[in-house]
Amino acid sequence: MSSLSLSARTGGNLYRIQMDREGNPVRLVFVRSLKEKEPESFLLENLDYKSPQVVRNEGVTILFPRKSEGQIPVLCFHRIGDEELYELSLPRVHHLMASLIKYKYYPISDHEFANGDFSSVPSGMRPVVLGADDAGATQLLWDENTLAAYGRGNPNRWELDPDCLASIFTRYFQKTRGHYNLTFYISFDAVPFRQLGGLANPGFPYEGTPVVRDKIRYAMREFHLGYHSLTHTFRENLTHDAFLWEIRESNRILSDYVGQKIALPTLAYPYGSGNFTEKEESDLLSSIERGEFPKTAYDLDGRFSDPPWSPSFRSWNISRYSVENKSFEPLLARLSSNNTYLSHRTILIYSTGKAISLEDYNLNLGGDDTVYVYIP
Repeated sequence: MSSLSLSARTGGNLYRIQMDREGNPVRLVFVRSLKEKEPESFLLENLDYKSPQVVRNEGVTILFPRKSEGQIPVLCFHRIGDEELYELSLPRVHHLMASLIKYKYYPISDHEFANGDFSSVPSGMRPVVLGADDAGATQLLWDENTLAAYGRGNPNRWELDPDCLASIFTRYFQKTRGHYNLTFYISFDAVPFRQLGGLANPGFPYEGTPVVRDKIRYAMREFHLGYHSLTHTFRENLTHDAFLWEIRESNRILSDYVGQKIALPTLAYPYGSGNFTEKEESDLLSSIERGEFPKTAYDLDGRFSDPPWSPSFRSWNISRYSVENKSFEPLLARLSSNNTYLSHRTILIYSTGKAISLEDYNLNLGGDDTVYVYIP
């Protein structure tokens, strides 16, 4: 997106930036003086937004409607490969990424979605949430040179294998708010991400492994991490206290690897087991209130999710769709339909000066975005 120096006189005035279809600024159009009214209040009064949401960041306010129409695809990867179940072939991984771009999908993080924050999604685009379960092979792999360096000590750089999921994702999508919006849900029933770099296998729960340490740190810096339990056991086969212990142990190990105490915001249930009895649901909600369990958790029921403000939405039991060879063609058909959620937003920029460069705000503007500038 190109930038344009936009000049305006000061004095509590609101302007609209006229954009071309590629999201490039063309000129500044005076709207009105707002000496007696906050610009957000004025816009909310004049926008035809049902149940508007207002997200304020430093110097920028984003307004968008909380629409009930349309579902959101929350996609779950496991492995890259040719088996029918739990694997998607390498050509199909590329095909899917290209299809998401073709059909105007925009990745948001799993916790942003659950919190109803669609402010990063440009107008005319469709939110999508992507994650990968099990910290399995083919998800986040170092290339041969990086891996070989562990036998000689820690590597000086980290480079991804070009055919792993993490690397492929970065070639199709850009970062939003400093991260690629792909979440790795990590468990410790096997070596996380399945590489040891020639070093000894410490055994379950795979603590103190340099390759695992560096991948976890890399994933937290570049992508997102979520819990997937410690032993990858069906939740129904554990008592509630035992399942909470698995989350605490996962958190302890991850904190040790990172070098500081952390708490991840999301979880994917092992085997997607998100069915709860009334008692289990009550215990879970109590644990969430006490801060013992993440507020956001995902199952694997083969459905697209309702919007997060829908009455049927449960942030601790969100629907996901398994991405695999068996379901690939039906998935493409659903993604190409008009039944998924279409975003729209209005952006308000506060500026103290007369010259404005939109590139300074990292807004990922789309051609359908409406952008206003307020100069006090």
